[in-house]
Amino acid sequence: RSLVEEIGLLDNRFNPYGHEDVDYSIRAMKQGYKNYCMTKSFLLHGTDLRHADRVIDQQSINRRNMNIARVETILLSKHLGDDFERSVKGRIASQFMLDIHRKKSAVENMIYRLKGFELGKKQIPETGN
Repeated sequence: RSLVEEIGLLDNRFNPYGHEDVDYSIRAMKQGYKNYCMTKSFLLHGTDLRHADRVIDQQSINRRNMNIARVETILLSKHLGDDFERSVKGRIASQFMLDIHRKKSAVENMIYRLKGFELGKKQIPETGN
C-alpha cells in the first residue's frame, strides 16, 4: 500500500498493449524499491476464449505495430527524457532493417510504427513526463 501511495497507480496511457508493468517497476526503482524476478513463476496470456477465433491479417499486424510503437514512445519519454525521440526512431529503423532481412512488409510496418510514434507523442503531457 505504501508503494501505491508513494508512486501512484498504473499509467492508463499504456492501455491497450501494455508496458504499464515495466513503467511501474522503473518508477518503483527510482524511489529506491527493488524488483525481483520469480524464476519459477509464469503467467499465460490469452488462455481464455476471447482470442480463439482471431484472424491475424495485415490489418491486425499494422494495428499491433502502431500500438506497440505508441506505448514504447510513452515509456521511453517518461524515462529517457530528451533522448527519447532519437531512441524510438532508432528502434523503428532497426525493426525496418530486420523486416527487410526477414522479407516482411517492411515499408508498411514502418509506416504504422511511425504512426504509433506520433500517437504516443500526443499522449505525452506538455508539462513533462
